[in-house]
Amino acid sequence: MIKLYRDAMKGKSYFRKLFTVHCSPPLNPPCELITPPTPSYLKRGCRRQGCYFKGRMEGFTLIEIVMIIVVVSIAIPTLLIVLGQGARQSVDAELQVSATNVGQAMMEEIKTKCWDETAVSGGACTGTVTPSAIGTDGAPGTETRTACTGTSATPYDDVDDYNGYLEPCSWGGPSYTTSVQVCYVPSGSLDSITPCVTAQASATDFKRIQVTVSNSTLGSVVLVTLVGNY
Repeated sequence: MIKLYRDAMKGKSYFRKLFTVHCSPPLNPPCELITPPTPSYLKRGCRRQGCYFKGRMEGFTLIEIVMIIVVVSIAIPTLLIVLGQGARQSVDAELQVSATNVGQAMMEEIKTKCWDETAVSGGACTGTVTPSAIGTDGAPGTETRTACTGTSATPYDDVDDYNGYLEPCSWGGPSYTTSVQVCYVPSGSLDSITPCVTAQASATDFKRIQVTVSNSTLGSVVLVTLVGNY
């Protein structure tokens, strides 16, 4: 009788141990796992067997959540500022290229004209020794230029006709304002335009042409060239 009782107790201990470790049949009662801690794969197995576990559930503390909110609130505005600056620089670069193209087109048009009005009267832009005053020649309105297109029934025929010219135009969307300044400059100081010399009495053999293209977002792009009495 005592032997049978001992054998039964051994079997009960064996099955309890088996269930505790593997949580598998032949026993399937409501159970509670105790130390040592059960690995996660055994916990999943016991969950399928309907076992209930007591243990610490992992998560964020209130302090950790507050720290995360603080870090994110600092990082996101900084990231948005960096992205905004990159986008603005990209737009500025595009506007600068467009403004340069507009100014270059105007400069090339001016350079196709004769150096002076007296050279025009002498034939195919031949040189002259008696340069005239800078500005359009003849009666007002005799020489004109249609803004943004460059066409005219009586177009400019020499470079100094463009002095003081101003036109606002929209090229492919952005609006640009193009202005032109033409001045006589001495041979010893070819960049001297203060003041801008335009009188015939102070004429030299060099004219400085400055084309400025402005945009409200970009600012200004300035192109300068020098033409001589040829």
